[in-house]
Amino acid sequence: MGARRPQLREVTREDGTKVQRFEGYAIVFNEPSVVMCDWWEGKTFREYVDPTAVTQAMVDKQDVICTAFHDPEKLLARCTNGQGSMRLTVDEVGVKCEFEFDSRSAIHNDIMVAVERGDMPGMSFSFYADDYTYTDSKGADGIIGRHTTNIASFFEVTVAANPA
Repeated sequence: MGARRPQLREVTREDGTKVQRFEGYAIVFNEPSVVMCDWWEGKTFREYVDPTAVTQAMVDKQDVICTAFHDPEKLLARCTNGQGSMRLTVDEVGVKCEFEFDSRSAIHNDIMVAVERGDMPGMSFSFYADDYTYTDSKGADGIIGRHTTNIASFFEVTVAANPA
């Protein structure tokens, strides 16, 4: 996970102001998730997101919030139709999330400290289950690999202490 762990970078704006920028991958292509459970089907599985599952054009049409711990009360940033306080970029690794921490916000300061200390080592995302396409195949360890090939819409990315 190394280089894909959320990071803080001090950046200088054009006006000379120094700010802390958050950078992390909310979706990572072709890497297994932790073992999860599909309660409706009674299956345990690891999810893999295919690079074809998400495109920049699709991301730029979404209204996506960035939260801490999947809690909308802990809102950190937002990207609506490619605009807002957060930037989402699809590259060869996955969907990268970037935003600036606002020192006037208590939740921003708390999360900035947790990320800096390594207490929040990853990210996750939420999407609508009826808008995606997947295939299942059993791995050598007997756990199903769920290969997601199309996500039509997602609505949240989150900084997480226990990312899937």
